[in-house]
Amino acid sequence: MEINKLNTTEKQKLIVLLKGRFKFDFIGKSDIVKSVKQLNYFIKNASSITPTQRSEAERFQRDFSKSVEQRIITQIENGGLVSDDELTIINELIPQLDKITIKPKLNDQVLAGDEPLAKVLAYYEDILARHENGENFNWEQPWLSRIVFGHPVNLDGRKYSGQNVEHLCIAQQLRGYSVPVWLTRKNLEDLGVENIDELPNAAAVVFAKPLYKHCSDDKAKLLTKADFEQLSDVERREYRQIITRSHYPVWHPDDISPLLSADATKKMFSKSDYFELAERIANDEAFAKRFYSDRADIAIKALDDAATKLGVEITSHQDSCFYRPSSDVIAMVPREKFKSDIAYAGTYAHELVHASGHSKRLNRVGITSTEIPRNKHIYGFEELIAETGANNFLLRFNLPATLDQESAAYIVGWLKALNGPKQKKYGLFESAVKQGDEAARFIEGNTSIRPSQYVDFEVDTSTLELERETLMMLSKLHEWKRQFNYGNVDRAQAIKRDIAEMYEQVIEQLSALGEQHQQVKQHIERIIDHEFSEMAKFERLREIADYQSVAKIPAKKLRMSL
Repeated sequence: MEINKLNTTEKQKLIVLLKGRFKFDFIGKSDIVKSVKQLNYFIKNASSITPTQRSEAERFQRDFSKSVEQRIITQIENGGLVSDDELTIINELIPQLDKITIKPKLNDQVLAGDEPLAKVLAYYEDILARHENGENFNWEQPWLSRIVFGHPVNLDGRKYSGQNVEHLCIAQQLRGYSVPVWLTRKNLEDLGVENIDELPNAAAVVFAKPLYKHCSDDKAKLLTKADFEQLSDVERREYRQIITRSHYPVWHPDDISPLLSADATKKMFSKSDYFELAERIANDEAFAKRFYSDRADIAIKALDDAATKLGVEITSHQDSCFYRPSSDVIAMVPREKFKSDIAYAGTYAHELVHASGHSKRLNRVGITSTEIPRNKHIYGFEELIAETGANNFLLRFNLPATLDQESAAYIVGWLKALNGPKQKKYGLFESAVKQGDEAARFIEGNTSIRPSQYVDFEVDTSTLELERETLMMLSKLHEWKRQFNYGNVDRAQAIKRDIAEMYEQVIEQLSALGEQHQQVKQHIERIIDHEFSEMAKFERLREIADYQSVAKIPAKKLRMSL
């Protein structure tokens, strides 16, 4: 088989085989690297391995860049010609192409009938592969990635449900999207976006709709639920329910924002308070850290309260976290041993979801069955319930999902074991997610501790607009200073007029603040007083000829009485 006859997938497989060929040769000559997995780990984690291991990884990179395998890969990618010797290597590898499976990247998957399920599986497989390759998870502080977590909603505020919750949460985390808000085609049309069909979608959502099919007459019209309910009891027995699924693309504001006008952007931001919270987190690390730490602490207290009310005993274990149905006990590694309170809350929620399945609560087969130790299918199904249920619970507190290696292994094993038509796969997956949501609501219903709405974030929102306008005014002031320093008198004059107008608005808002905001008011007054004093000093120090032509803020406004 000639190289120019290979299709794109076959070329990708050939590249994988070429890389593997060189890696095996390299390992055979290395005293440090013992396996391909270990080599891959060294390459990906240069900052966290020993100097000797790092040196070996660098040697591999140098040798591979000069290798015949790399030359062949370059020709394959660029469509160039290969030599006879190189073609011999290719022909030796071609019979092995069928042994290679190319998994599409999450971002590159086309919109397919089972896209959400495929993407969720790809996510769990990636987590598992990273663990098996030796990578240790460091729970990332969410404020560093500037992500606001929450229940996925569209721009109109309607919450997504079922498997769409899990799918959209995964898409947000993997791609680092700032908010859990998604745009439908109608949203894009309302915002004035053109050529929608040419835009790459960020994800796809599934909507299941029940219809009713006649049991014996294939030509009979499918009935909607409303039509079915109009039938008599006798007529209803002649129909059976079928579930139809439709897939619709959704887009994310982070991808769409560059296409919007200023007015459309303002309109979009006004639709959800998530945008305001994301802006606060992105620009104020101290606030972000406090926000997430407080949220995690509240979630843990809610889990403690629910466990107490449900009669689940919580014990300490030095090495493992697990739920034991026979004694109705959850064992948790001490909180201080976790890398973050978010990680602790996620693990705790996972185990409490398991406990919700006890026979005296929701009575789930994954907890009550005596076949669990031997039946991977039942165990994996329960693990998927626990993971999605814990994720669902954490979203109520604007916290990210967490996942451990064992859970990933069971979930991947269970999902891979699914056989049969798409309808069966969807039905089982949706059932697990639905039960996870039921468990999350059950836990929430057994605690009196409620997460405050994300619009509150422990700060009175009436001062946020004032703080924003003050920062904008100070930003203008520094721009005035820069233009003034460069001698751009006309530009400085225009900026100073803007500052005067913004000052009037800030003063008006400050005067309207009640007694409960005195501390905020005094803080803002001190900042403005200091900055305007520095502004006056700067003007006096700069002795330029046309100083008098620059519009002045009245002297009485340069300082504000506290």
